[in-house]
Amino acid sequence: MDQSSNGNNRSHKNGVKGKIIPPRSNRPTPLPVPGRRSAKPAYPFYGVYSSNRVPAWILRKKNRRPPRGGKITVLVLILSLAIGFILIAGLFLAIAGLGSGAAILTYSSYAKGLSLDKEYALTFETTRIYDRNGVLLFEKQPEAGARDFISFKEIPKVLVDATVAAEDPTFFENQGVDMYAILRAVYINLSKQGSSGASTITQQVARLLYLPPEERYTPTFERKFRELILATMITEKFTKEQVLEKYLNNIYYGNLAYGIEAAAEGYFGKTAKELTLAEASMLAGLPQLPSQYDPTINYDLARLRQKRVLELMVKYEKITDQEAADAYAYDIKAHLQDRRAKTNTMRAPHFVNYILSELSSDTGLKQLTDAGVLISPEDWELGGFDIYTTIDVRLVDEAEKIARKRVDELKQQKASNAALVAMRPSTGEVLSMVGSIDFYNNAINGQFNAAVSYRQPGSSIKPVTYAAAMTKGWTAATVIADTQTNFPSGNGQAYSPVNSNGKFLGPVTLRNSLGSSLNVPAVKTLQFDGIQYMMDLAKDMGVQFQKGPEFYGLTLTLGGGEVRLLDLTGAYSVFANAGKKVDPVFVLKITKRDKLVYEFKPEDVKPRQILSPQISYVITNILSDNEARLLVFSRSNPLTLSRPAAAKTGTTNDFKDSWTVGYTPDLTVGVWIGNNDNSSMLAVAGSIGGGYVWHDFMETVYGTPELKAAIEQKDKPLKLNFDKPDGLVTVKVCVDSGLLPNDNPIYDCPDKRDEIFPVEFAPKTKSTLHQRVKIPKKQLPSGVTTPPTTTTTPSGTGTPSSGDIKIDDPNYCVAGDTYPPDAVEERIFFNYPPELKEWGIRNNRLPPPTQSCLPYVAPIATLTPDAFPTAQPGTAYPGLTNPAIPTSGTLPVQTPTTLRPETPTAVPTNRSQTPLPTPTKSG
Repeated sequence: MDQSSNGNNRSHKNGVKGKIIPPRSNRPTPLPVPGRRSAKPAYPFYGVYSSNRVPAWILRKKNRRPPRGGKITVLVLILSLAIGFILIAGLFLAIAGLGSGAAILTYSSYAKGLSLDKEYALTFETTRIYDRNGVLLFEKQPEAGARDFISFKEIPKVLVDATVAAEDPTFFENQGVDMYAILRAVYINLSKQGSSGASTITQQVARLLYLPPEERYTPTFERKFRELILATMITEKFTKEQVLEKYLNNIYYGNLAYGIEAAAEGYFGKTAKELTLAEASMLAGLPQLPSQYDPTINYDLARLRQKRVLELMVKYEKITDQEAADAYAYDIKAHLQDRRAKTNTMRAPHFVNYILSELSSDTGLKQLTDAGVLISPEDWELGGFDIYTTIDVRLVDEAEKIARKRVDELKQQKASNAALVAMRPSTGEVLSMVGSIDFYNNAINGQFNAAVSYRQPGSSIKPVTYAAAMTKGWTAATVIADTQTNFPSGNGQAYSPVNSNGKFLGPVTLRNSLGSSLNVPAVKTLQFDGIQYMMDLAKDMGVQFQKGPEFYGLTLTLGGGEVRLLDLTGAYSVFANAGKKVDPVFVLKITKRDKLVYEFKPEDVKPRQILSPQISYVITNILSDNEARLLVFSRSNPLTLSRPAAAKTGTTNDFKDSWTVGYTPDLTVGVWIGNNDNSSMLAVAGSIGGGYVWHDFMETVYGTPELKAAIEQKDKPLKLNFDKPDGLVTVKVCVDSGLLPNDNPIYDCPDKRDEIFPVEFAPKTKSTLHQRVKIPKKQLPSGVTTPPTTTTTPSGTGTPSSGDIKIDDPNYCVAGDTYPPDAVEERIFFNYPPELKEWGIRNNRLPPPTQSCLPYVAPIATLTPDAFPTAQPGTAYPGLTNPAIPTSGTLPVQTPTTLRPETPTAVPTNRSQTPLPTPTKSG
């Protein structure tokens, strides 16, 4: 907007000048405050009031604003400077009794050269964003609709109320600075109780329009003092309405919108004067952190900020509690739109918008700030930059095509959207980002970037839980009891998780627990870790949960804590990168007018070692072991590729989220499928949804020469296998115990496998889990020659497990020496720990019998006439071994004595009839 230096000309959207504001000395005395707010019409526009005074109703419990004479204003500033100067930098002067004098000198020194005659107009230049190969993705141009100036009379009262309440509650009373806010900020900052800002609306105008661009965001006291001085000068020269007009027309609201008119149109498709209370309260909260509170990116955070604005409006008596409640209940998400979807045709639109948002945020793009590149948000928005990003648009297009195809196949199962992130684990370069299957589809809220939104990850968070346990000594062979278990919870009720198939599998190794995504072992592992310990590791790996451990409890390992797909993909890259964490990288190079501003160099990356290479390799080995998945998954599943790869799925309750995250040595890919409105799908588990997208994207990339070349790093050929680090040892262990096989054949385990261990955690104890015991052979029905068993004979042995033997069977006893070899059989019994004994008894995997059988008594067979052949004179019956036995009639039968001297002690079964809770999906 072109404004005269004295501020007497109002520029309207159509360029027509407004009325002349009379000199201050000729202005009428402000009217007294009208009656209570309820007597006024709802949200009148400011245009109905004279523009040369502050509307009386805006004052809070005062009839007049404070006098604005130059001397009073200067004295207030001097006092503020004196206190601030003393507290911040002038403590030594205060001790010498020179505090006030120093402040006066400071004022004179810094006021010199300041002027309101020139506004530093925001002059736009086109910023161009490219992919890594120079393909143009987007041109950010001034004619894209980023700013529309409006006059103060076009701004509704509801918006001013919301803005003043959120940004500067004393705006209509202060003299451009808020001494109390300064003191509060100084105290909080110096006392290290956090951080607090103290900038009034007037100070923000001073910074935006009257400080040179190169000085606006320099973190010095000198700049702050000059800003304070300018604020008092602005207060002296302009009315409060003029100050607000400047502020509301220049402040950045995110979503490529400068000024409230552009924000109203960009977010809600309407003019500023049409804004409702719900919309105004949402927009008024954005300037504080426009990138973080942008509702098209971080809707939940934006809603929290909106709630705070409404609370402040109630506090300052601008609205009632009921009006605030009604405004907050309004479904604002259904009416949101994204200006960026309409400004210019984009390629990789979600990625482009994410980059623009991060670059223009108050904190900046972390990648750049870490490199010491400090560019203010305003300078980013002024433009003129050429930004070469890390993505390859071919990978983005392919990812979107594959994701859209799978979502179309799952439409009958109520799936509508998907997101995908692909990155290079060794450097952190983001190679592809898809935030939805169709950016321009409003029916699915396509502008919403699901790749950087918070969703529950289901079981895809479990590798972090198990990695945490491995840092404390657990191994892939550690046996965990998958049994019904009641865990304490914060609400006083027992928490009893179950597996996705509703079954409990008893003793399961960590390898199989993770590979098959069992829930009970995962919860027990988190209990062993400690929730805070696991959360700390997740944070180090790049995953930031939004709440504390008390909020989540043990459900955290089953996906109870929301995470971002981008962050979880980065966390899996730690496993792929030998335990080293590299922050995500989005930008390769930035130039301005052919001058290099920044350049990313992979060789300068300094990764942080989060996990040992050995633990990372073991996790990778488990996640790439298809055999470890077979307790739950079929052998043919989408996690297997034509090359070595590690992957994990995740499914949330009610099938609201379907995840798969996995990696090869050179590429990490995370996939989410679900609905942006958080509605449920129909049986779309992690493998069914995200799994197929992950599989097809991986196979397409590695199977297409140009795409395969896109993920290849310069001078570093792609790897087929994961590098095995030193410090690992392969040991043959018993599968069921995770311990060394026993040399004593009585305790020899039937199932063995080679397992990988970090050297320091390799097992040293020999297993005694299995115990061979000779028991009386079961008497078999006629014609049966092999004892029936309900469990398979252990591989590699001819010894069946307890199988068909029950704990109350008469032959559940130790056969003594009186038993001939053909009257006994050797069975394997199980020395389970206490937590598994009951499960073993229920599943006929019995502990070894401890009681001896009674001495052996040979049974005497019963013969029937049919058993005897026709006798020939002078011959013995061929079926008899004793010729003394009579040749006709029935043999006397001796009933065998019971082999057990007593009935075994009953074992508690705890067979509750209470139905099991609905299982949490394991993915």
